[in-house]
Amino acid sequence: MISLRRWAGPWKRHVAVMPKGFLKLQILGLLARRQMTGAEIMDEVERMTGWRPGPGSVYPILMRLEGGGYVRSRGNGEGKRYTITARGRRLLESLRTIRSEILEGEVPLPPPLLLMAHEIPPELCGRFRAVIGRMMAAIRKAVESNREGEVERVLRILERAARQMEGVGRE
Repeated sequence: MISLRRWAGPWKRHVAVMPKGFLKLQILGLLARRQMTGAEIMDEVERMTGWRPGPGSVYPILMRLEGGGYVRSRGNGEGKRYTITARGRRLLESLRTIRSEILEGEVPLPPPLLLMAHEIPPELCGRFRAVIGRMMAAIRKAVESNREGEVERVLRILERAARQMEGVGRE
């Protein structure tokens, strides 16, 4: 897993790594699977993405979601567990629809490439965006299809492509 801390280095405090709304979508998606504590949410987001949100990001979102009736909490302190409500599930579906519409549009360079865009010849930046957009569309299609083995197959293709790319310059 690529550590966001590693590639961001000293710039990490000055660069927004995650898109606006990402964490809210992740929290609702996780709670749609099972009830969780705030700490479990932070752990799971880090496990899935390599980026660990802090309590100063997670808990205010949980409080706003709870205030809006999108999640419910039980217990208190460190043992406080959150569950998604029916209203929260509707919001999650709405956010997923918005995400799909965004992903169907032109894809910006992902943060690691964005940080080195000035080193990529301008005529190649558009091609990078187009290829990354096609890859993202294929990944999204596999994930959303929910068909057995499809995500695994896409992952194997990406792993093979990564190995080939790592070999560039070694020939």
